[in-house]
Amino acid sequence: MTYQSLIDGAIAIVCENAIVSFGNEDYHARAPYLLAAFVTQYTKLDAEYRRANGLEKKVISTDAAAIDTEDEFPLCDVFAPAAIYHLASGLVIDENEEMSDKFFDRYINGILEIRNAIPAEQGAIVDRYG
Repeated sequence: MTYQSLIDGAIAIVCENAIVSFGNEDYHARAPYLLAAFVTQYTKLDAEYRRANGLEKKVISTDAAAIDTEDEFPLCDVFAPAAIYHLASGLVIDENEEMSDKFFDRYINGILEIRNAIPAEQGAIVDRYG
């Protein structure tokens, strides 16, 4: 799945037409930065999810301020819905705060579901006080 697919999904759920080239310029201009922030923030959680589910490790660059919309979304597919809701929330925050809050809640709930799906690991307790 490409970043462009995520952008199109986010534009569609905010009730805009993702196919037309006019009227959505602002969304297309801001989306690469919002998605880069999402990927940077959840790279560690993606690594934990991969390890817990026996998926191969993947090195994901976190030093970009913006993404190329034609690149592949580097996180596991389970993160795609949360990324779409995160993006939609950021795109409409100035226009419709109530809608933005609704998408933000869905984004947070999606991330919580991913976190809850990762089993706890047993390990020794470290004595930090000597």
